[in-house]
Amino acid sequence: MKILFQAYKAPPVNQPGAVRLFHLIRHLRATGAEVFLHTSSNQTLFPQDESLVLPALPVQQIPTRDLRARRAAKDRLAAHLDVAEKASPFRAWLHRLYHSYPLVLFVGDGGFTYSRKALRSASELVTSEGITHVFSSYRPWSDHLIAYRLKKKHPHLIWIADFRDRPVDPLRRDVWWPRLQRWWQRHLLKRADVVTTVSDGLARHFREDHAKVLTLRNALPEQPTGFMTAPVDRQFTLTYTGSLYPNLQSVDLLFQVIRKLINEGQLNPAHLSLHYAGKDGAVWQKWARKYQLGYKCHQHCLLNQQAAHELQQKRKENV
Repeated sequence: MKILFQAYKAPPVNQPGAVRLFHLIRHLRATGAEVFLHTSSNQTLFPQDESLVLPALPVQQIPTRDLRARRAAKDRLAAHLDVAEKASPFRAWLHRLYHSYPLVLFVGDGGFTYSRKALRSASELVTSEGITHVFSSYRPWSDHLIAYRLKKKHPHLIWIADFRDRPVDPLRRDVWWPRLQRWWQRHLLKRADVVTTVSDGLARHFREDHAKVLTLRNALPEQPTGFMTAPVDRQFTLTYTGSLYPNLQSVDLLFQVIRKLINEGQLNPAHLSLHYAGKDGAVWQKWARKYQLGYKCHQHCLLNQQAAHELQQKRKENV
């Protein structure tokens, strides 16, 4: 099997989608599959993780001119907005528009230049290398669009369309014209051979639009074995790594219980540590201050996988 991964964000980018692809590619190569990767020239705009480097992997970076690249060229800000920025009214409006069809064809991640040049390069690769499968992952839509057009041009290809999120989410409401987006989704998936998702719940949603949907869970770097429990220790350490979504999740119940235990004398605050690593430290700190726990918070920057795992496993003497 020779498989082409079409991915705007790809390893060694330190983001969930790229991490997912890292494990998939590594597994496929271990089984003897020959893997090729097409990605965006915007790779350097995102946080990198050296542990996600895949040696000797044929990678083609496709020239990309989208709003993300233009913004970075103008002010060199990382195109990795924190929650506070995304939550502003203008950012929220722009975010919904940026990821909505038909705007995604021109100004979304990838956009016209990336889609056109990636299709041309992928088609040449199919002919020269005998590619048999193409794997694309949402988001952005541009990767599915490229795979859709590549499948149309080379019908023998097996197209695997991967989704980590619902493009039209009734809770997040992060797109304009939901009915049009659902139509766009069904239109593209008509040509896909297989749809893969990260969970059974997500799979049930996509079965409304495709007959063959499989759950392909994200891999764990090390599979847990035996009975897992916390070590016996007076120190109570909570560590959270990753993004926060204030309107979709809440830490109130947890912090309420911690505050109650402290007030009742069952938990000595000297033995409490709250750690957060990621881009949304201001949100974590705000949540903690609400329960007079801000002084127990320890902030960490955006970490790579290895550093995040080490932080989660640290004991009192190492914190």
